Order: sequence, then structure tokens, then C-alpha cells
Amino acid sequence: MHVLRTYNQDLARSTKLEDLQSHEVFIERDWAMKFIPLVYRESQSKWYGKRGLNWHITVASYRATAVDTEVETAIVFDTIIHLFDNASQDARISNAILEDSLMLIKKKNPQITEAFIRSDNAGCFHGHLSISAIAEMNKRTGIHVRRLDFADPQGGKSICDRRAAHIKSAIGKYVNEGNNVRTAQEFMLAVQKSNMLNISLVLAEAVPGQNPPVKQKLKDIMSINNFEYSSDSFKVWRQYSIGNGKSYPLHQSDRPHALDKAIQVLSVFET
Repeated sequence: MHVLRTYNQDLARSTKLEDLQSHEVFIERDWAMKFIPLVYRESQSKWYGKRGLNWHITVASYRATAVDTEVETAIVFDTIIHLFDNASQDARISNAILEDSLMLIKKKNPQITEAFIRSDNAGCFHGHLSISAIAEMNKRTGIHVRRLDFADPQGGKSICDRRAAHIKSAIGKYVNEGNNVRTAQEFMLAVQKSNMLNISLVLAEAVPGQNPPVKQKLKDIMSINNFEYSSDSFKVWRQYSIGNGKSYPLHQSDRPHALDKAIQVLSVFET
């Protein structure tokens, strides 16, 4: 059954990518494993007890349009990396990262008006605060999130993991040239020195705060894996495209509290 559920949930991604329109973007997001600081030369005693750097990966897939012919080309993949020296990987920070990513996508591609989002089942993504934040996010970013889909638990790696491997390889080469990567700023510099394309690096810091209370809660939310949003309601399914789904109204009281200012962007670098 696990293999069948995994295959069925993956259809949410493959079906949309096959039919992706010029005004749509497909987004996959994930927190990468904490990056352990690297030093070109260090003693064994200094190798222990390091505090890892937090970095979040967002991969946006969309169809580019040739400027001269206005003909849609193949799908283009843009990677957005949010870097923190220290941050909590909770729903509040994750919502702020998603909002900032949507704004960056909109700035680079003004023609995009709709988004389809996929992530794993981490609590910072698959929770009441994240679900309720979408309605307010739709009004603030200029991009309407149409669907929010979650992979089946233990359903394998995503494109975010592949992009993380490419970036860590580039950083490894940078360190082997005699450099150190111990902070988010040095992490950003290392990627800037590489020849990687279609990457946006966002150096940010977390703003202290707590997750706001959410009044609208769904029973057994972790068993619900697909959400579809309209202007005043959303529909849920346990498995992708199986059954008619169940509709819920979007409570107005949840919207103002779902998106507090949780991150402060310090600098942005785009390749």
C-alpha cells in the first residue's frame, strides 16, 4: 500500500508539470540538513561541537518564454536559498520564507499568477498554521496558491535534495581552495564564487516571536495530503484525486495572524 500511495501522490507533481501553463509555477520546498561549518585547516578538537547553519531550499519550475518569438520553451528551474546563522525551523519561519519566495518569483516573472506547492510532511509545513496562512499569502504576494500537496511519508527524495547536493559540492570545492565557510555570509560568498546558474541567495535573520494561535483546525490533519484553495474556501483530500473531497470555509479571524513578520532579509544575490 505504501508504494501505491507514493505513486498516487507523485501524480500531483507529474500531472501538473506535464500541463504547466505560462502563468503557473510549481514549487517544491524543504529544509535542508543543517550545514556544518567547514574550515580549510582545523585541529581535531575544533571539529567537534559545531553549531549547524539553517538553510531552506525552494525550487520553482515554470515555462520560460522566448523574448524575441514569445514562444513557450522548456521548463526552467529556479532555486531560492534562504540562509540563517540561527533560526527555528517552525511553521512561522517557514510561512515567511514561502511568502518571500513567492514575492521573488513574482518580481522575476510578472506573468506568473498561480502557484502549486508540494512539500514533505514536516510539521512546519503540514500543520494548521501553514494551511491557514495561504489565504492571506494569496492577497499579499500577487500569486494565488491553487493547490498545496504533500508527499507520502518516506516517499523518497525530491528535487530540493538534489539541489542541496549540487550546492554542497560547490562549497566543498570553494573550501578546498583555501577558504572557510563558517557563517551564512561565507556560505553565500562560496555559492557566489561558483558557476551555478538560476540561484537566488537570500541572507536573512529570524525575528523573535511565537507561533500565533489558530482557531480553524482540521481533525487528523496529518492524514490529509491535498488542499485546493479558492477565494473563500478550501477543499481537502486524503489522497490525490480520489473522491470528491471535503470543503471548508476560510475563517476571516485566522488570516491576520497567520503571517507575522518572522524573518528580516539582509541581502539578496541572484545568478
